[in-house]
Amino acid sequence: KEWPLLQVDYQHVTSHTLSENLAEDLFLNHNKQLVGSVSSLEKYQNCNYAYFIERGLKVKELETLDMDHRIMGTLQHEIVEHFVAQNRLVSKEELDAFLHPIFEGLLPLFPQKEDYLLTLKKQTLERFTQRLQDIYDSIQGGVMQPSHFEYPIQATIDVKPYSVLLNGIVDRIDTSKDYLRIVDYKSSKKELSDGQF
Repeated sequence: KEWPLLQVDYQHVTSHTLSENLAEDLFLNHNKQLVGSVSSLEKYQNCNYAYFIERGLKVKELETLDMDHRIMGTLQHEIVEHFVAQNRLVSKEELDAFLHPIFEGLLPLFPQKEDYLLTLKKQTLERFTQRLQDIYDSIQGGVMQPSHFEYPIQATIDVKPYSVLLNGIVDRIDTSKDYLRIVDYKSSKKELSDGQF
């Protein structure tokens, strides 16, 4: 006996909207400004529903302690800030001595990842010995000198009907008599395309 296949084509699509007053309460500060970073605006551009959940409803994932890009980013910033400000060559042994207590402190937090941490320390040592050498060489050219580290920035962009207050931190600013260079230490895999703007 044949099975008569049936297909139901009608779908119920529910559209949810926010009133203007509720949207203002969720997203704007007391000055009627939308406050956020470039990353938060990228989130809105990529998925406005995710932006609503995170920025409007303030829903957060339960954080678990793991070796993620935030920990590595913090470590990379610490290395560069500590040594670049000294404006001198850094030996591999000196960098190793700097990294040792940091990775020793991570071992109790990640006891199951001891081999991984040792490998990560070795990779970090190799990468940053070269990176610090490159930074030193670029500074010794005499044109650009580091002048600011972890420099907070804030800018208001007037957009009708509300303005946008952007917050952020510049990793490093190098200056010369006539020029300014903004340096961003990349710690996460992120690519921006022209089409995203």
